[in-house]
Amino acid sequence: MWGSLDQAHIDSFKRFPLYNRVFVPEHNTYSNYNGLQVGITRQTGRAHYNVNYTFSKALGILGTGGSSTYSYPSDPFNYANDYTNMPFDRRHILNASYSYEVGNLVQNKWIGEATNGWEISGIVNYQSGANLPSIVSSNFGLSGSITVPTGTVAAVSGSNSSCSTILAGGTCQFSLSSTNLLGTPDVNLQPRLIGNPGAKTQSHQYLNAAAFGLPALGTNGAYKYGFLPGPGFFDSDLTASKRFRITEASNVQLRFAAFHFTNHANNSFTPVNTQNYTMNFSQTSNAGSLNQALLGSSVGNGNQFGFARLKEGRRIVELGLRYDF
Repeated sequence: MWGSLDQAHIDSFKRFPLYNRVFVPEHNTYSNYNGLQVGITRQTGRAHYNVNYTFSKALGILGTGGSSTYSYPSDPFNYANDYTNMPFDRRHILNASYSYEVGNLVQNKWIGEATNGWEISGIVNYQSGANLPSIVSSNFGLSGSITVPTGTVAAVSGSNSSCSTILAGGTCQFSLSSTNLLGTPDVNLQPRLIGNPGAKTQSHQYLNAAAFGLPALGTNGAYKYGFLPGPGFFDSDLTASKRFRITEASNVQLRFAAFHFTNHANNSFTPVNTQNYTMNFSQTSNAGSLNQALLGSSVGNGNQFGFARLKEGRRIVELGLRYDF
């Protein structure tokens, strides 16, 4: 039976086999930030604008990813495998603000009362996407199980065993975990890289499922896949306002505001469908050995993994009227 490896096989991978786990905390991780910032502020007549741009990189020793950024690294034995983009790293950030006073362009008293004196202002924000392995996890939540015929042989480090647990149809199941494949729970089980993970063949695709496979028993996959940015973010807000004098000491301000006024939707990964950013290798194989079954596997949810089809963001319009006295 090797639905899960027996303790003898697990111990064969350990440096100190008599211990279950050995925790040795050390404060030796590090990170760095480097950036180029460019800005311009200008006022010309009735127009005023401010634009700033940042090109930067934030790198460091990454934890297991996402919400557990500062937990133990994916590979606690070689920090070089964990040195990558931090979750808050954004390669490009652009911010702009502007305002323009229309002035008294129309001389007709009655028409000018409605058209003159308006002030138009707005802001524009853009930032590129974060590195997906940094905000999800270094192995994209690799999970699943391989179902093989009874008697399939598993060979690692010169030792052989065969599965004898009979499930429906005379099969047995091997659960995919770092303990079962690597002999320890303290190292992340990483997928094997067999292609270009950043290749895009369809719209709204950010990861290539065909680029990932499973490693053989006793070996691990890649910790780094290059820079794999997720969806970026764009927003633009616009406001138009004008004051109408009522008396010498009072006036009414009319204000139109449109948030996300271009109505440009941003693609996004969402917890509503975790299949978009986690990989599952559950499948059935008739291979002659477990290693053949592992090496011949592919991402089972490849039609969903890596796609951010959800669109977020909509135009919101506000109308305000304020009386000052």
